[in-house]
Amino acid sequence: MFPGEPQSLLVNGKQLNATANGCQYTCPYDVIDVEPSKTYLFRFVGAQGLTYLRYKLAGHNFTIVQVDGGSYTKPLEVDHLEFGTGQRYAALLTTKSVEELNGQTIFWANISSFFRHVVDEGYALLRYTHNNDTTLPPEAFQAANSSNPNIPQLGFSTFGWIDSQLEPLTADPYPTTVDQRISALYNSLSQGLF
Repeated sequence: MFPGEPQSLLVNGKQLNATANGCQYTCPYDVIDVEPSKTYLFRFVGAQGLTYLRYKLAGHNFTIVQVDGGSYTKPLEVDHLEFGTGQRYAALLTTKSVEELNGQTIFWANISSFFRHVVDEGYALLRYTHNNDTTLPPEAFQAANSSNPNIPQLGFSTFGWIDSQLEPLTADPYPTTVDQRISALYNSLSQGLF
């Protein structure tokens, strides 16, 4: 039985309108603190079911260095990430310098579903900290919508997105020929349907 589209998309378990955990408009968005002129390794996990997701951070690119927890890939710079159920990425984020920030310290992130009849969106904030201030910014409690010019918009997407661009960092360790092939067929049963 299909439970329907999600009520919320969570980032690190947080979402302002996450009614599922009973805190409508009282729980803040996730705020990720970074410092200027540093490189961070982000690990993304598609912990959703049935839905492809896209993640975009305003004014920043990511450099993918690992896919699905396997071997490292040659660095690939992207302006957003797309992932399916269980898919994982390790990506580097190089933060802006103080000069590049020009006083701006808050950047919105948009996570949204695609290839679905209903597009769901979730949000998070990236905050540049200069003085160890850990108070939540006012934006963390403001209801967001896609008409906000500070929230990055995601255009149309094609299936397969970057698959053809990813390359292993080192030579493939697997043999080019095999002596035996084994096929396995997996079936699943759901709610008594056969």
